[in-house]
Amino acid sequence: MGKITNISNDLDKKDASFKVVSALNGKSGYISFESVNYPGHYLRHQSFQLKLHKTKNTQLYKDDASFKAVAGLDGVGYSFESSNYPEHYLRHSGFQLYLAKKENSVVYNKDASFLLDVAFVTLTNGYYRLKTQFRGEGECLEGNQVGGTFKDGSAFMDNCQNVTGQLWKLEPAGNGYYRLKTQFKGDEECLEGNQFGGSTKQGTAFMDYCQNVSGQLWRFEPIGNGYYRLKTQFRGENECLEGNQKDGSAKYGATFMNKVQNVTGQFWKFELQR
Repeated sequence: MGKITNISNDLDKKDASFKVVSALNGKSGYISFESVNYPGHYLRHQSFQLKLHKTKNTQLYKDDASFKAVAGLDGVGYSFESSNYPEHYLRHSGFQLYLAKKENSVVYNKDASFLLDVAFVTLTNGYYRLKTQFRGEGECLEGNQVGGTFKDGSAFMDNCQNVTGQLWKLEPAGNGYYRLKTQFKGDEECLEGNQFGGSTKQGTAFMDYCQNVSGQLWRFEPIGNGYYRLKTQFRGENECLEGNQKDGSAKYGATFMNKVQNVTGQFWKFELQR
């Protein structure tokens, strides 16, 4: 039976950890949750209660174990809508987990919203705003034109606005890496991490034509409380993306790869746009 509990030991952590995979029923844009502690066992609803069951090769089981991750009904995190019961979401009640029909209430929305410590966000097929803890809610990462004159084409933090350069799509590239693309520049351009002291664009991160280069392969490292460090395959574990002040003096206000430090400009969160 699915329930919510405090995490107090390693067994609790393993029991509360799941691998997010493509939906067992094959439905595009949906996902399934496989237990880390019990491989081959998936979360599914049965009689409207959430349970962990060993996989079965039946259509009913596959549909029961498939969910669509959407922006949290409470405005934060994620909510999970049933594949075979539309408008029914996973929610907790009395610390038990159920599948329940959507209600127009604050309590329901809170009970059906969850925070996740894992970067599986691409499976929602949505766009995201990227914000740093340093710059807060008012500033978003904005992609630029590769040959643009503004900030020499580098990506930068700017006031959050209704512009497509601030809407990011995370495209799986395999082996836990992703490409970052904006709605503004489409599928042809990707965010590329650079060397801090490099000569190209003074070492800043920039949009470039998507190529088979390791600077365009990004990994998202959870650091807790919904924040991540963004690292490239090119620069490895010791460097991550740092958000800057738009009008700051460092790197003329553009974003850049820097040594991993305990600074809030390196703490990023993904905000799913409805």
